[in-house]
Amino acid sequence: MNHKINRIYIVLIITLYMMIHTVHAQIIINHTCTDITDIPQWAIETAKTDLHIAYAHTSHGRQPVEGMTYLVDFANSNGSGLFLPSDIFQWNEGGVDDALDLRNYDGVQQNPRTLVPGGAKDLGNPNGTQWAIDTRTYLNDPANSDINVIIWSWCGQLSGIWAHRYGWPGWESWDEINHCFHLFDDIAYDISSGSDLRLQLEDIGSFVGYYLLQMSELEQDYPEVRFIYMTGHLDGTGLDGILNKHNEIICEYCCEYNKILYDFADIESYDPDGIDFISQLGDDGCNYDANNNGITETNGASAALPINGDANWAIEWQDSHLQFDPNLDENEDGITDSQPDAAWYYSTSAHSQALNANLKAYASWWLWARLAGWDGTIPVAVSVKVFLEGPCNAGSMETGLQTGDHLPLESPYDEAEVSVIPDNVVDWLQVELRTLADGSGENYLKSVFLRNDGMLVDLDGSDTISINAPEGDYFIVVRHRNHLAVMSDGLVHLSEE
Repeated sequence: MNHKINRIYIVLIITLYMMIHTVHAQIIINHTCTDITDIPQWAIETAKTDLHIAYAHTSHGRQPVEGMTYLVDFANSNGSGLFLPSDIFQWNEGGVDDALDLRNYDGVQQNPRTLVPGGAKDLGNPNGTQWAIDTRTYLNDPANSDINVIIWSWCGQLSGIWAHRYGWPGWESWDEINHCFHLFDDIAYDISSGSDLRLQLEDIGSFVGYYLLQMSELEQDYPEVRFIYMTGHLDGTGLDGILNKHNEIICEYCCEYNKILYDFADIESYDPDGIDFISQLGDDGCNYDANNNGITETNGASAALPINGDANWAIEWQDSHLQFDPNLDENEDGITDSQPDAAWYYSTSAHSQALNANLKAYASWWLWARLAGWDGTIPVAVSVKVFLEGPCNAGSMETGLQTGDHLPLESPYDEAEVSVIPDNVVDWLQVELRTLADGSGENYLKSVFLRNDGMLVDLDGSDTISINAPEGDYFIVVRHRNHLAVMSDGLVHLSEE
C-alpha cells in the first residue's frame, strides 16, 4: 500500500526531544478486501471471541477454508510483513485454544458432512430449497444455539439458463454498457405476501429469486444470526454470460437492501494488483483468454490449465512474487525463519490455484473482522522521529537494551508482540492519534519501535507507521514509559494513501 506522509516538526527540551515528520449495516466483501495486512489485530481477536460460524459447501466452496488453513504458518513467519501473535489466524470447530469457531460442513469430502445429516450439500444440491429447510432444522437444534453466522456456497448451479424461470422478462433490463441489472431500484424492502419485492423475486424464479427470498425470510425469522449471501464461481463466460447476470442480481439485491455479501466471483476476478480478468473470460481455475480469440481454452483436467495461447493469471503472479517456504530454517533451530518478503503461500485450492485460495482466505478474515465490528477503515500512515535525551550521543542513540538482550518481544503498552525485533532498536514507544488535543475525542494507539537514528518504525521495521484510524486531522502524541509524553502543537492531516 502506498502512503502519503505529511510532515511537521516539534522540538521539546527536557527529557524528550522529538521531531514529528508529518509526513447489523451493509458489508460487501469483494476483491478490494484481500489485503490481509489491513485488518486490525483487535478485530481478528474479537472475531475469535464473538463469532460461531457454520459453513456448508461443496468443492469450490472449499477454497476459503483451504486458504485459511495454510495462512496460519504463513502469518506466523511474518509473510506479507505480518507481525501478529502466533497462531492468530487459527480456526477449528468449537474455537478450541482461542481459535476461530468455524464449523466446516464439506458435502463432498471422502466422508461427506452436511449441515443436517443426509441433507443439502450446497445452495443448489439437491435443489434450490433443501438448504433453507436444513438451515432451519440446524438452528432449531439446541445443540447449535451458539451459532450466529450461517454461510452456504454455490457450486456451478448459477451457470445454467435453468437458474431462472424460463422466459423470465427480466433479461430485457440487462444494462449491456455497465454489465448489470437495475431490478430493485425504488422497490421497498417488503417480502410480505403480495408485496412488489416478493413478486419481483418470485418472477425471477428458481435458484436466484427464491434464494434471495429464502435468505430474507431466514433473516426475519432468526434476527440473532448473520446470514452471508454468496455469488457463484466463475465459468469463463465473461461479463455478459448467464453466470455473471445471475451474480449481478445477487450483488444488486445485497447492495440495495444492506445485506452481507461474500462476492466469491469478484474475488477470483482480479489479481492482487487489481487487474481485471473476468472481462478476459477468466474462469474458476484463474485461466483467461490471453490470445483474445473469444474463448478460454484449457486442458480439461480437474485443475485445468490453459492451452493454445491462453494463460493463467494466478500462476503468472505467483511466478513473479516470492513464495513462502515453510521449511526455511537457515540456523537449524527447528523454527521456520521469518519471511516478511514472502507474498504468497502454497495452499490446496479445489479446481484452482494456490493464490485463489490465498485471496479467499484474506477476504474471509475481512468478513470475520467486519462481523466483529471493524468498519473496514484502512490504516493511515505517519512518519515520526524521536530522540531520547538519555541514550542520545552525537546525533544517534545507544542500543544497549537490544544488544544486551533486554528488550522484550511483547509491548509494555498493549498486547502487541513480535517474533523478532528489527535491527538497531533503542526501545518500545507508543504513538497516539487524537482528534482533540485534550484526548476527549477519538483516540488511536499503536506500539512501535524507536530506531537509533531517531525514526519510529513499525513492528516490521518499516519507517512508515500504519495506524488503524480513518483519514483525517490529528494531534500526534508520542510516549515512553520513562519520560513525559509530548504532542504536536497543531493538527496534522494523515492519509491512508
